Amino acid sequence: MVRALAAAAAAAAAARLELSQWQMQSSAHVTGGGVEFSQAGYDASGWLSVKTPTTLIGGEMQHGQHTDILMGMNIKDLPTDAYTVPWWFRTEVAVPEDGAVA
Repeated sequence: MVRALAAAAAAAAAARLELSQWQMQSSAHVTGGGVEFSQAGYDASGWLSVKTPTTLIGGEMQHGQHTDILMGMNIKDLPTDAYTVPWWFRTEVAVPEDGAVA
């Protein structure tokens, strides 16, 4: 039983498609929507490249936009207006023609 579960877990891990090179941007700074953003080759040069998993503030911290937010009362100084609109996260995925994922 344990071997069967281990084999099933290994097969699931082998079928996983790793997603990396994520980008995020506020909808206040872009025009268009999911149809445009989800196209391969979309020009996301103004977007923030982020390591995931992350939050909006975490992604901005990766770019030095906020520092020491957990020190003292610094979190109260965050500009909340930036988070009243939706944000987009995107990446591009290359799926093999045969659909096999390694």
